[in-house]
Amino acid sequence: MKKIITALLITVMISALLISCAGGSKDDTSAPSGTTPSAAQNENTGKEQITENKGNTDPSHTHKYGEWKDAGEGSCTTGAARERVCSECAAKETVYAEPAGHKMKDNVCAVCGAKASEGLEMEPWGDEYHVKGVGECRDRDIIIPDKHDGKPVTAIDEKAFYNNTDITSVTLPEGITEIGGYAFTGCKSLRRISFPDSLTDIDGNAFYMCLNLYTVTLPKNLQRISQKAFLACYKLVEVKNLSSLTLKYGSSDNGHVAYYAENIITEGDLHVYGTNGGYYYYDNGEKTLLLSYTGTDTELVLPADFNGHKYDLASASFSENRTIKSVEIREGTADIRPQSFYNCTSLATIKLPSTLKHVDNDAFRGCTAISSVIYNGAKDAWEKVDIDSGNDPMWDREITYNG
Repeated sequence: MKKIITALLITVMISALLISCAGGSKDDTSAPSGTTPSAAQNENTGKEQITENKGNTDPSHTHKYGEWKDAGEGSCTTGAARERVCSECAAKETVYAEPAGHKMKDNVCAVCGAKASEGLEMEPWGDEYHVKGVGECRDRDIIIPDKHDGKPVTAIDEKAFYNNTDITSVTLPEGITEIGGYAFTGCKSLRRISFPDSLTDIDGNAFYMCLNLYTVTLPKNLQRISQKAFLACYKLVEVKNLSSLTLKYGSSDNGHVAYYAENIITEGDLHVYGTNGGYYYYDNGEKTLLLSYTGTDTELVLPADFNGHKYDLASASFSENRTIKSVEIREGTADIRPQSFYNCTSLATIKLPSTLKHVDNDAFRGCTAISSVIYNGAKDAWEKVDIDSGNDPMWDREITYNG
């Protein structure tokens, strides 16, 4: 079983994407009919950690950082900050711990004063209300009210947010006990959802195809996760389990919640980080994955590392990104996972590393604009690369060799 990593006092993240010092798989092999992976929106709010680094831009310069010092208290949406400074060039690194999250009471956060989302469609249910749909609400960060017309809100109804591709986060208040079937199916931009301790049931397919849901924390009173609740959540790499449910890596039990997991923890901080460059990573100190890119650059040279660690591409990492036109994958990459560039319809040039050994199913399916495939190695080495089905551009385009 994989080693459980206990986080330090704060989560430290040093981004190689910003100004820096010098330096298979359990996944399903094809997307279900009518549904395809999607890139997340470009926001760096909430639990994802953000690193800021300013100073000497000379790549030959090696920073000499001092000790970490407190640099600001956290809020509901931004974790407490600490920073350290290079003694030679005054470069500053700032890291943010996991935020506390909203504590809703009477539809207002008791900590920061944030108000619950308005315009949601509510359905009376005896002396309670259920959230029936998004209604007229246009918030991307949804805060479910704990009361409506003076009565408690206790459930998210079936298909309430079905195929809503706008929302990026959801806060569920205390009092919510059930999430209905298909409630968040196809919410492709959803990266973060906070479950209250009152939650007991997650119904079937509730989060099916939430392709950018990176982590979840299962609350202590959760009793049931029905079939396929988290199926096709390809990037759900880490689960914090506070419940009595027994989770096993790669298991379809408990709604596939741990099927794609790289890490299952019972305490400490989660290990997903966002950077100002638009990249999201999972990094637990032993394994590092590039989860997605949410920036706007069209020509990408992927970073050489993250936090000093070499990384692999996660499944569906760039899927349905319609803006990137060229991408150069870092040397050292051996495997391109399923659907990594699925339906990137503007992608015209792909530069592959000489270290490549395997291109998984559908990694480049739907990349109809690819006209140039450049391999940073010799022809005889390319012929040994194992290329699975659904990767036509790797077969019917002329390859340029640099070896």
